[in-house]
Amino acid sequence: MGYRRTLFDRFGPEAADYLNAFRGAFVAAGLFGAYGGARYASEHDVNPFLGGLLGFAGVFVVTFVAIIGVSRLAGGSFSAFIQPQGTYEETFSYEDSLLARGHHAAAIAAFEKHITQGTGGVPLLIRTADLHAKHQNPKRAAELYRMAQETPKIAAESHMYATNRLIDLYMGPLSNADAAVSELRRLIAMHPSSDAAKHARAALVSLKRQLRSESAE
Repeated sequence: MGYRRTLFDRFGPEAADYLNAFRGAFVAAGLFGAYGGARYASEHDVNPFLGGLLGFAGVFVVTFVAIIGVSRLAGGSFSAFIQPQGTYEETFSYEDSLLARGHHAAAIAAFEKHITQGTGGVPLLIRTADLHAKHQNPKRAAELYRMAQETPKIAAESHMYATNRLIDLYMGPLSNADAAVSELRRLIAMHPSSDAAKHARAALVSLKRQLRSESAE
């Protein structure tokens, strides 16, 4: 059985806008359109059911168009407009569907678009960096981990994770031992009582010894 395209496949990230607009319009139409239409119809000797139905439809259309219009004028998605940090399910369902089907490059490009728009925060930066690291782009991964590090009020766990991943990249594909030393020192200085700092101290001693040995040769 073939894959059945979802709303997010057809409309991309804007699918969340349409879903939110539909919910808002449906509530407004039910609360105001149907009641107001029925009442107006009864006061003018018209079938109240027909009046309620027309009122519901009219308010629904006007509200839906208004919500989408506000979203476009705001320069971003409606979800980001009413909830800047968003939630993972609302914001990244489209990208998840791409990853589930193995379309990694398209998913990464979509995540990068969110980063450019300033949405998603530290979790998105780290997740996108992880994908870049996994799919042979360590340079961009390091850039995103550093962006996460520099984000104000980043959680300690996220900062330690980003720093550790940077150390892995510098010791691995990026081959930059001096940068790895700097990151180890950063980890120790910013999280001195953590288990991560304990391991970083041992790693720093070992790495310095290795560098001295290589320079002596």
